[in-house]
Amino acid sequence: ESVVDSKINLIFGDDKLLSSLKIEFFNYDHLTDVIAFRINDYSKAEVEGEIYISLARAIENAKKYGEPLSKELARLIIHGGLHLLDHRDETEDEKNKMTVLEDKYLQQVEWDNLI
Repeated sequence: ESVVDSKINLIFGDDKLLSSLKIEFFNYDHLTDVIAFRINDYSKAEVEGEIYISLARAIENAKKYGEPLSKELARLIIHGGLHLLDHRDETEDEKNKMTVLEDKYLQQVEWDNLI
């Protein structure tokens, strides 16, 4: 991924916040761990956006997968960032491709010092 510059706000909230965003913007009532909104046009090299992360989901995911919370938060930030770069995860193939990219970038991040 090649990004010239970026301005990304990270917003940590609860399930209620992310559920309300999911309903309002995606017309889908479902718990989710991360939602990303690209503010500027996808054709621009620089990225402006917001990544919303449910702390409750992050904690639950970390426990479920036996990972440190810092690693799960890094994964969610990366996942949201990939969405800001227009990667999608609506099909199984798209999900698998995003997981490969998440794993690739997780290896490049010092997630253990995140929190």
